[in-house]
Amino acid sequence: MIGKIVGALIGFMLARVPGAVVGFLLGFWFDWKYGSALYGRGGFGTYFEAEAQEGIPATFLHALFAAMGHVAKAKGRVTERDIEAAQLIMKEFQLDTGKTKEAQASFREGKSADFNLKTLLKQLDRDHHGRNDIRLLFMEFIVQFVSQVDASDEKTRSSMLAIARHLQLKRNDVEALVKMSRGRARFERASQTHSQRPTTEQVQLQAAYEALGVKANISDESLKRHYRKLMREHHPDKLVGEGLPAEVVASATQKAQEIQSAYNFIKKSRASR
Repeated sequence: MIGKIVGALIGFMLARVPGAVVGFLLGFWFDWKYGSALYGRGGFGTYFEAEAQEGIPATFLHALFAAMGHVAKAKGRVTERDIEAAQLIMKEFQLDTGKTKEAQASFREGKSADFNLKTLLKQLDRDHHGRNDIRLLFMEFIVQFVSQVDASDEKTRSSMLAIARHLQLKRNDVEALVKMSRGRARFERASQTHSQRPTTEQVQLQAAYEALGVKANISDESLKRHYRKLMREHHPDKLVGEGLPAEVVASATQKAQEIQSAYNFIKKSRASR
């Protein structure tokens, strides 16, 4: 609506009635093209609506759990394991009762036959101005969900890759995230059980490299650059500035600590050689 009003007023001032008509039509196009991004979704909408700042975080969480529901339904039937995997991520985010119910509703929406995944992901991309680091973080949580259900199921995997395509991510990006997710899980398990039963340093070291998504023969300088890149992608101040929900920021911060732990283990191992 604001586009039509402003367009008509400016057009009237410039060329009276004919200008107002042209301005109104241009304003109509502007509202159609950018309206959802302006009103309650972010962008310049923060100047027009008091609740607009809540729009972007809400979009991220809604899109995330709806996408999880969509992936879960891809194989035909949503299992108890799918639901438990989604609940684990809700707990990881430490969602309050209200947001948990909203996340559950989003998950159910994603399961429905008429759910439009592409449209929702386009909205997410618009809200975050097509930032690739946000796309990767979103995909990181999808990979985490899939790894907790059945990553070997072909339909589940195809659905996960479809999300990546809608976010303009390459298959290699997804494969790297999958390997890193597995590596972090292995490194965490190795770190926790090292004091309880013998775990060779070599096994733990290999898991640390996988957790960072690099090969063991990477140079010290390249390793440092890659580590800093990962830390920037998960830095809480940066994520808050980009409008992500506090719950997602907290989870990303935890992942940053896991990255740091793996990097420090590699550094310590290399220093002792």
